[in-house]
Amino acid sequence: MIISKIKMKREQNKKFLIFKKECERLIKEFGLFDWNVKIVCEDHIDGGNSAKIETDSGTATTTIYFGIKEHKNLPDKESINSARHEICHLLLGKVSDAAYKRFITREELYKEEEALVARLLKIIFKNE
Repeated sequence: MIISKIKMKREQNKKFLIFKKECERLIKEFGLFDWNVKIVCEDHIDGGNSAKIETDSGTATTTIYFGIKEHKNLPDKESINSARHEICHLLLGKVSDAAYKRFITREELYKEEEALVARLLKIIFKNE
């Protein structure tokens, strides 16, 4: 099930809808139906990111956040790129959660996961 909160101006709404549509497409394409996904639009994402994802493999829930302020002056294509990036993280969600519970720091795993997401983006979307 995918849930969205939409409370924004028309242009901001357009960018969020582009993001949401791409997330939904990729969830379907990659068969990530074992996750309960919530897609949320926020005014601002902490940490300087334009989007972020939080997963809990124990409950198979995830929330994907879209930052309006961070996307405000970016082209629509960046909404698609942000969605692709976060869905790549969702592909790795269960692995990441398992690793966080072991003897590895969050920073070490995050660094390696970001490198893998960057590689996946190049491979999966190489022709776009």
